[in-house]
Amino acid sequence: PVKLFQLNPFNRFSAEEFLRESGFDDESISKVLQKFSTGVVQLRVIDSPRMLECFILYKNKQGIEKALETGLPELFDFFIVESLRKKNKKNSKSDAEIKYTLLRMLALCMNIYGKTEIAKDDVVTFLDSVKSNIAISYISKANIEDLYDRALLIPNENSVQFFNTEIQEFLASKEVIHLGKASQILFDVAYDSNLNEFKPFW
Repeated sequence: PVKLFQLNPFNRFSAEEFLRESGFDDESISKVLQKFSTGVVQLRVIDSPRMLECFILYKNKQGIEKALETGLPELFDFFIVESLRKKNKKNSKSDAEIKYTLLRMLALCMNIYGKTEIAKDDVVTFLDSVKSNIAISYISKANIEDLYDRALLIPNENSVQFFNTEIQEFLASKEVIHLGKASQILFDVAYDSNLNEFKPFW
C-alpha cells in the first residue's frame, strides 16, 4: 500500500528557519518574506513547504533577484518541469514533454467532470480515447505506471490524484490556453447549460 504523508503549512518563523537552513542570508530572507507575506496567492509560496522548496530551487538556478520577480504560475511551471526532468533524466527530453502534455489533458478532463481523483482504469480509458499521436507514442514507449509520478500524479490502490488541486487546476488552465480561444473554451467547459450555472469545481 502507498503511504501518504501530510505536510503542515509553514508559519512565518518556520519559513524563515527553512530559508536560513537553505543558505539564505538575513537580507535575502527579509526580501522573500516581504515579497510573499501579503495576498492570498503570495502566501501560498511561503506557507507551503513544497512551494517554498520549489522557490529555493528556482532561486538557485536563476538568482535571488529573478526569483523575487516570479509568481505562483511560474513556480508551478518550474516545479512541474523539474519533476518531469528528474523522472525522465535517463530518457529523452521529448518523453518529459509528452508526459507534460498528457498530464495537462488529463487535468482538464478531470476539471470538466469535477473530479479530484480518478480510477486507474479510467486513466487507461482516457489515454485510449485521446485520438492523438502524442498518446499513441507515449503508450507505445512506456508502461502506463510511468505516468504516475509521486511529485505530480499520486497513485493510490485503485485510483490516482494530483499532488494537490492547485497543480491540477494549473495544468488544466495550461491545456485550455494551449487549445486556443481560452476564454470561450473555459466558458464552455465550466458552464452547465442545462442547469444554467457554473459547475461547482470551477
